[in-house]
Amino acid sequence: MTGMKHCSALDEGVVYAIRTHGAELPTARSSRREMSALAHELLRLLARKVVSESADLPRAGMQDAGPHDDIGHDLGDGQGPVFKDADGRPWVRGIDRDGANLSASISHSRHVIAVALATRPGISVGIDIEYKDTRRPVADMAEQLLLPRSATLDDFYQVWCRYEAVFKATGIIDPQAQKRVSPIEEHVPKLPADFAGHLVVTAS
Repeated sequence: MTGMKHCSALDEGVVYAIRTHGAELPTARSSRREMSALAHELLRLLARKVVSESADLPRAGMQDAGPHDDIGHDLGDGQGPVFKDADGRPWVRGIDRDGANLSASISHSRHVIAVALATRPGISVGIDIEYKDTRRPVADMAEQLLLPRSATLDDFYQVWCRYEAVFKATGIIDPQAQKRVSPIEEHVPKLPADFAGHLVVTAS
């Protein structure tokens, strides 16, 4: 991976990046591990952009962000800037002016990767993308998200992605309890036609 395909900044101190591979990877577990590693690599690249440009990112369309081999080490070694907390949520270590840890979020589905990063403390981010699989039993799963069984495939996946994004940002797993969350900002990222996605920003 030589750079970011697309990177944008939101008004509420969040940057996010989307990368689409040229060819879809198989869905075997080994390939999912590979996509996870690429997603972590993209997050480190995004962190480097925040450091090098002081979060002064364009509102859309940044291409080929550049080399990334000096941004840090992989998750879990305790040394690099990207690490997981006790709940498994990713953070970027101390890159803002005050040295505070910044909230991050990672998602990948099939051949598409999405990452989001807060550029200031005090906010939490959650991003989720999903391939809209027509084989999924939407009617059976819709009720779990408080949707009618008649929900369309598009409606189901958009609500599912929002649910996952809020969960990643807040840790709240109950859909009913999530209704009491008032996000600072919500955003639907631009994705391939057969994918859904959602980005949520909340106060931490």
